[in-house]
Amino acid sequence: MSAMASRVGKGTLNRLVLGAEIFAGLIGLPDEPEVRIGLTIATEMGCFDCHGPMGAGGTANPGTVGGRVPGFFGASFALQAESLEGIEGIIRDGRRARRAWWAPWKRPPLDMPAYGDRLDSTEIALLADAIRSLNDLARTSHQ
Repeated sequence: MSAMASRVGKGTLNRLVLGAEIFAGLIGLPDEPEVRIGLTIATEMGCFDCHGPMGAGGTANPGTVGGRVPGFFGASFALQAESLEGIEGIIRDGRRARRAWWAPWKRPPLDMPAYGDRLDSTEIALLADAIRSLNDLARTSHQ
């Protein structure tokens, strides 16, 4: 594991291990039905394709903070989604509009799309709650 830590950094490695532990069921997810529904929505919408297993962080994205699509926990997440309403706003509106003023050659290759036209307000709230639950779980599991 130490060889991997020197290649990706300790923080990234810890997030990947945590995501794998959640994915493998080694760390239990909250039993609330709303969280389970939110995680189902995340799976159906492909959130984990970019954000990594159970939101551990994943796909390389040069030009962004950390150079990767942010996970649902860690410092990058805290910078981007300071509140439940903030998470809902990012899901609903995406990031493209916020970065539209950037010069095209400075924009990151991947940008969070808006889901406000594909999910209703209840689904967005459930998804945001599930993401916040993963964040809370990460903070309490690996302190």
